[in-house]
Formats: sequence, structure tokens, C-alpha cells
Amino acid sequence: MRKLTLPTVLLFIALALTTLSNAQDNIWTPETHMKVKRIGGTAISPDGEYVAYVVTSPVMEGEKSEYLSQIWVAAADGSFNLQYTRGEKSNNSPAFSPDGKQLAFISQRAEKPQVYMMRLMGGEPEHWVSPIPTSSL
Repeated sequence: MRKLTLPTVLLFIALALTTLSNAQDNIWTPETHMKVKRIGGTAISPDGEYVAYVVTSPVMEGEKSEYLSQIWVAAADGSFNLQYTRGEKSNNSPAFSPDGKQLAFISQRAEKPQVYMMRLMGGEPEHWVSPIPTSSL
């Protein structure tokens, strides 16, 4: 039978401790969950060149603990990926116009959710439709 030397035993202990330490880092906790962004609410432009999608991020600042959703637009060929909406209120449900030159979305920036329209390559969003009943969201 082979005898273990002190350096071999110490190496084994060091590897075991490293493995346990890494396992601790990979445990899913509520705090870990709050660090993860979610992607959803996708729309593809009529010509197939662009994809709009919603990124939802947790916001935990002071007394504020909520999720904030913003719309991003990416080229289907991967040439760009840009945040389309910004602000302290959520924006979601992107939809391209039939000609693909504008993007409609629902924004919480007013007192009630409302539809806004914005040119695909940027600009200021224009209020498009009055309040949407919250029961339809």
C-alpha cells in the first residue's frame, strides 16, 4: 500500500477547501436572484433585420425594491445592440409598425400605462394612445 506524504495530504486538503468554497458561491439565494436580469417580450421587425426585447432588472436602492423593464433593440446580424428606452419607469410590450420604421411600446411613465411610439433609430417617444385599462395588461 502506498503511503501518503505530508505535501500530498496538504494538497488534497487545499483542493477540497477550494471546491467547498466554490460550491458556496454557486448556491442560489434570494440575494442571488435579485442580481439576475430577465429577458422577454420580444418582437421582430417586418423585414427581419431587427429584434426588440425587454430586459427586466432588479432595483434595490434605499427603500426601493422593484423590477424595472426597459426595451433594447438589436440587429439580427449582431452588428449592434442598444438600449432603446431609459428612465425610472418601466417600458414593455414592444411592437414594430408595419413598415418597420417605428416601435410602439407600453410605458408606465404617466399615471396609468399608455402606448408610445418612437422612431426605430431613436428620438423622443410620442404619446400615441390614452390610458390602457390595467385589466388588459
